[in-house]
Amino acid sequence: MKKSSSLIVLTTLLLITIISVGFTTKAALAETLAQLVGGSVITNSTSQNALSILQNATVPKGRTNGGALFLNNTGNQNTGLTLYSDQAAPAQPLVRMEIDNPNWDEEVLYIRSDSGTSRGLIRLDSPAPEIEFAETDQTGASGKFEVRVQHDTFQINSRRSDDTTFENKMNMTHAGDLELVSGALKANGTKPSEFKGGINITGGCIALDGTCISTSALGGSVSQAPSTAAVTTSLAKLPLVSDVPRDLDCNSYQEQGAMQFDTKNNRLYICNGPTRGWDYATLSN
Repeated sequence: MKKSSSLIVLTTLLLITIISVGFTTKAALAETLAQLVGGSVITNSTSQNALSILQNATVPKGRTNGGALFLNNTGNQNTGLTLYSDQAAPAQPLVRMEIDNPNWDEEVLYIRSDSGTSRGLIRLDSPAPEIEFAETDQTGASGKFEVRVQHDTFQINSRRSDDTTFENKMNMTHAGDLELVSGALKANGTKPSEFKGGINITGGCIALDGTCISTSALGGSVSQAPSTAAVTTSLAKLPLVSDVPRDLDCNSYQEQGAMQFDTKNNRLYICNGPTRGWDYATLSN
């Protein structure tokens, strides 16, 4: 009977030892793991993840309790989550988010703030801050653009045709200068039947100091930014009509102020907006 009792005790001790060794081996993936109270530190020098979360059940989606990993930073006045690196030769992004299922139809990153005095929901600090866009269903250089700030200039760039780097397309400075490096700037109300460059106006106007210097009613397109002399010339040469102007040329407030000369009745017509339509003055010698 004593032998049997001793055997049972020995077997129990052996099982406890095996179980303890098993738990110790599993926990040893992180070299230092403090108790999960107070300030906890995980130091990991192995090739395994220091911390993995495999969420296999649906969790709440509320703002104050949602997510597989939830951080409530209400009691802290400083940053809630910091990712820091001093790596000299990184091989991957510091933060990576990926969706593998093509049927995913929600945002990948959602940011919300109830503050009306927010300093910005997204801020980029860098010697050359930029955001790149790559349309994944395109090939080569197609569908690749970037917005960038360089030398105090806000840039819109597109990928070079050889897909090697980006080239500048549009610049905007603090002084309000807008430069189009190549291509054409279009301001279309409806699609024109033909466009050969410059600035095409359909259902709108180009204004200088609040006055339309060119509208769809005044002849269509302007090939370059007009000088003061060009403004005088364009105002002096009014479109000629052989009778009353068409109503469709004066049916919006964008066309208000446009003028036409009726050669048949010797009248100067001025568009007074969609309510009044064309007003006119009879001309005399």
